[in-house]
Amino acid sequence: MNASIIPKKISFDNLSLVSLLFISYLDFAPFFYIFLVIQIIVFLIKKNNLKFSLHFFIISFPFIIALFGLINTSNFNQAFEDIGRLLPFIIFPFYLLLKSKEQWIEQKLIMFIFFIIGLIIHFLIDIISSCNLFLVTKNINSFFYTNFDKDTNILSVIVACSSLILAEFCIQEKNKHRFIFYFISMLLLIIFLMFLQSKVAQISLFLGLFLLIIFNRSNKKIAYVLFPISLMIIIFFMPGFNSRFQTAINNSQVIKLNKIQKKVPKDLSVEDYDFSENMRKIAIEGSISVIKNNILIGVGTGDWRDELTEWYKLNNHIKSYKDRTAPHNQYIRIALKHGIVGLLYMGVFIFYGIKQARKTKNPGMFSILFILIITSLGYDILDVGTGAPSIAFLLSLFFINPNNLIKIK
Repeated sequence: MNASIIPKKISFDNLSLVSLLFISYLDFAPFFYIFLVIQIIVFLIKKNNLKFSLHFFIISFPFIIALFGLINTSNFNQAFEDIGRLLPFIIFPFYLLLKSKEQWIEQKLIMFIFFIIGLIIHFLIDIISSCNLFLVTKNINSFFYTNFDKDTNILSVIVACSSLILAEFCIQEKNKHRFIFYFISMLLLIIFLMFLQSKVAQISLFLGLFLLIIFNRSNKKIAYVLFPISLMIIIFFMPGFNSRFQTAINNSQVIKLNKIQKKVPKDLSVEDYDFSENMRKIAIEGSISVIKNNILIGVGTGDWRDELTEWYKLNNHIKSYKDRTAPHNQYIRIALKHGIVGLLYMGVFIFYGIKQARKTKNPGMFSILFILIITSLGYDILDVGTGAPSIAFLLSLFFINPNNLIKIK
């Protein structure tokens, strides 16, 4: 990482990707996907004898397994909608890996820096929006959870992943200016994460930072990792921080009381009106029941939500039925869609990531893999529209390079 924070010369090629990363949260991403696809097509027309290695198909597994799920789906409208959301897992590897080795070395760090700047801009916009809401409501909860940002869960995963990567960079960075940028960015994103109040993402980041300390205990800069850990602990005990979880408890108690007083229909369970923990338990129970009947190849890319919703209806989980609640677990979601075959493919993906991380020891690899493995236990992340672009970008940027994925003769 010898490049400066701001490149001396920014080409049009750089700007095409940088622009996408800056505005990916402002609903303009589809236009830039089209632009990237056009660039890829033009490049492919000029070349011949394009050869793909096994690595390419491993990295692009969310998109490829979704195509596989077409063989046993009946709801093709939903299937193609899901496949469309997964296009970044093909577009980013193509776009990045068709670059020359020299372009890759020159642009890799620059692209990540602009990605981080984009997240910080998103953070600042949310702060301004929450301040405006607070002026109206006078409620401190304006700065937390869905009041702070509507895409709470997936954004938390992206922020946690980026924060841990920045922590890795801080430990290894020798350039003073880049170190300052990484450290300040890391602190801002951690504050961002704490405001989002995503427990799974917070725990995964906390554990990741702790593991960084263990793995780099002989490094003098490890003290800088202790600071964000302390910051997370301080914010956790801030007034209002746990309000979301306390509200869930209070509402559950009120619902139980209302049920006793016959203010809630008898055929509806308390769980149907409870918050995320019980809703997730119901979703997982339903998913496992559907998986048992379709264990080998699942129910297909387009039918998974229909099948799960039908189970909610049959088992009288009215709120889950109305909300068409997803499993909130990436492993179960893959098994629901694609059965054992999908889980095996995901296992190969994880094994490959671990192997690459151990082999290269490049900053970023450990962080991405660790956060994805942990947060997949509590969220649907790989095949969710708002998260797919950022996760596909980070995976492509840190886990692959032009030498081992696409060969052009």
